[in-house]
Amino acid sequence: MNGKFFSDLALQNIRRNRQSYLPYALSCTGMVAIFFIMGVLAGTQSLHNAYGGRTIQGALNFGVWVMILFAIVFLFYTHSFLIKRRRKEFGLFNILGMEKKHIGWVLAIETILVGVASTGVGMLLGALFSRLMYLLMLKLLGIEQIGSLDIPSGFIPATIMVFGAIHLLTLLNTLRQVHLARPVELLRGESLGEKAPRARTLLAMVGAACLLGGYGISLRAQSALKALPQFFIAVVLVIVATYALFIAGSISVLRMMQRNQRFYYQPKHFSVVAGMRHRMNRNAAGLASICILSTMVLVMVAATASVFAGREDVLRERYPREAMMTLYPLRTDEQAAKIEAIFAQEVQRAGASVQDMARYPSVSFRASLDNGAIRFHEDEDGWDGLSPRMTVELVSADDYAAATQQEVSLASGEALAFTTKQRLPETVTIGGHTIRILRYLDAVAPLNNRANMVMEYQLLVLSPADKDAIVQAINQQRPEAIRLANPLYPSINFAFNTGLLAPEAAQEMMRGIRERSSQLMRENNDGGYSIISNHIAVDRTDFNALYGGMLFVTVFLGLVFIMAMVLLIYYKQVSEGYEDKGRFLIMQQVGMSKEEVKASIKSQVLMVFFLPLLMAGLHLLAAFNITSKVLNLMMLTNTKLLAMVTLAAYLGFALFYIAVYWKTAHSYYKIVKA
Repeated sequence: MNGKFFSDLALQNIRRNRQSYLPYALSCTGMVAIFFIMGVLAGTQSLHNAYGGRTIQGALNFGVWVMILFAIVFLFYTHSFLIKRRRKEFGLFNILGMEKKHIGWVLAIETILVGVASTGVGMLLGALFSRLMYLLMLKLLGIEQIGSLDIPSGFIPATIMVFGAIHLLTLLNTLRQVHLARPVELLRGESLGEKAPRARTLLAMVGAACLLGGYGISLRAQSALKALPQFFIAVVLVIVATYALFIAGSISVLRMMQRNQRFYYQPKHFSVVAGMRHRMNRNAAGLASICILSTMVLVMVAATASVFAGREDVLRERYPREAMMTLYPLRTDEQAAKIEAIFAQEVQRAGASVQDMARYPSVSFRASLDNGAIRFHEDEDGWDGLSPRMTVELVSADDYAAATQQEVSLASGEALAFTTKQRLPETVTIGGHTIRILRYLDAVAPLNNRANMVMEYQLLVLSPADKDAIVQAINQQRPEAIRLANPLYPSINFAFNTGLLAPEAAQEMMRGIRERSSQLMRENNDGGYSIISNHIAVDRTDFNALYGGMLFVTVFLGLVFIMAMVLLIYYKQVSEGYEDKGRFLIMQQVGMSKEEVKASIKSQVLMVFFLPLLMAGLHLLAAFNITSKVLNLMMLTNTKLLAMVTLAAYLGFALFYIAVYWKTAHSYYKIVKA
């Protein structure tokens, strides 16, 4: 045997098995193309130099690593479907005189041919479409084209190495299977079914416990800070539960179907139930994988699309006016007047004017709520670690009325309140003073209403006398050394409009304001000081970069997961079609018509293949609460928008899922009737 014989045999094998090889090769090509596009955009220097480009490239770099990990797992998994179909072929080669090392050479040539073709075509498609994706990326960033797209040096060899290594691993795994199997096992490998499975009560109990645990974590999530680690724990529990319940639950359902004689002894049900019962472990594992992939796609797309669609709402909620600035400490009203003069000069230099200026002094501190008492904390001192942490801000009624142009009248011991999380009791104690909450404010516009804060935030509008007395009482509670070195001075908060400014102009203007304000604060303060400032035009660009990058990566990863799901469904239908072909032939010989074969296939689709879609919908519904809490970390608080996008994503995905299944069911029927 020479090399030409092996290569000719390899080409012949690929042509003969094209029904299995073609979807696998197309999936490899698609993964290479997506990996190449993401890698090029993550490394191109022209995007790196754009404002917000580094943020979006960071998200793309993360997506590249996710792609590598998923490609390894998924291509291994799908390649096993391909090899299982050919075990009989390998056994026949072995019996006809080919040694296993010769079979290995044929497999190596097949792997090289498929790997080279899919990687080459994938990189070509990636290079062609990366230009289009680059223009779309610039559109998401809201900037004009800044230069031509360049392919980073070394990325083409890196792509070849990554996917070459994956194909090498799949080849080694196949060679291991062929080497360890005996010829008779190879000949019978495709026809060997599973033993009739026994009921798995323990597995079902574990699955139910994991599902209840995962759903419970999701439904009980309240804190945005704790939601992210809880989310990953819930994901792991739900994945374990999905596999356990599909395996154990499917066995129980099929047993119930068999016991129901009126249902079981019908032509369209008998063959389906009998066939599935003898391959239930593999069947259930495949359905669980489809369910998990579907859930991943739905959660990713719904969450990122909601964030991207709601980014302007987030900005407007965060910026009731276009420019925001907070300075600490404020020692005199003269300081505030000088800072306002700086605003006017720097805004005028940027070609705009200060409009709708609002300001108020306030005192902020960290605290916790304990049995109706707001307890002040110096960083972590005195906190028991159990009581909810929050930021408390005190504002006098006079300052609040001046800033908001609202008439406010409060008697001693009365307050107005605003909260981002949980409401305070009707009566609270703070600094030894008892305060009664008259009513809650919907917002504290025109200043920042802090709805985007992760930590709980409470704003109290008090009479001037109450505010001063409480601040003095809190100061007296602090250690003398700290109190003398760092008195609890108020901060000064500014909000104003500037009219439409380009991001670069707004950034330059705010930089000038910060530098001059810093110089003024240094001249008038012995200790430290802090300045927090930003402009909506600057944040809008950052938001577009961050959320646009997330949406971009999610769309790509969603395409990969959908590709994986479609291939799993296809291989599942094809492999089961070949397994069921002989059984349906026998059933037709004893009187089963072609129409009854079609009805049996439809019954299989309805009984089994829609379970992953329904289960994915249940997972998505259970994950809604914790997903909304995680999105609060990204400052999205529009729950209605998230609900609408989630519902639209599920309905759209369901239509696509149904189309895929009917198409693959047609392939199944063609194999069975052949």
